[in-house]
Amino acid sequence: QDGNEFATRMLRGEYSLAFTASSSSEEGLTELKAKLQQQMSLLMRAGTKDFAKRSSSVATSSEDLELYSKLYTRNNGDLSAIATSLGVSEELLKKNTPSDAQDFARKLLQ
Repeated sequence: QDGNEFATRMLRGEYSLAFTASSSSEEGLTELKAKLQQQMSLLMRAGTKDFAKRSSSVATSSEDLELYSKLYTRNNGDLSAIATSLGVSEELLKKNTPSDAQDFARKLLQ
């Protein structure tokens, strides 16, 4: 049997998963389900934050404002250089041109 024949048969669905230690696929499915339930019982729920629901009135941290203000100052307000360092398009930053470093940081974090 060559590779093409194997691939053709595989795509036709002629091969199925073999379950170990079972004599039929029904027993194999039962075994698989039991193993999945066992593993699910070991999982722990993770806490997540929903940023989509976050209100725009939530205060931005002063550290973030300071960080981006310094970036603006360090690049002498050159939006092209800032865009390159942030990995964003220059046009995006120029849509709402900032008046100073603080304004830049506030607009960036909005």
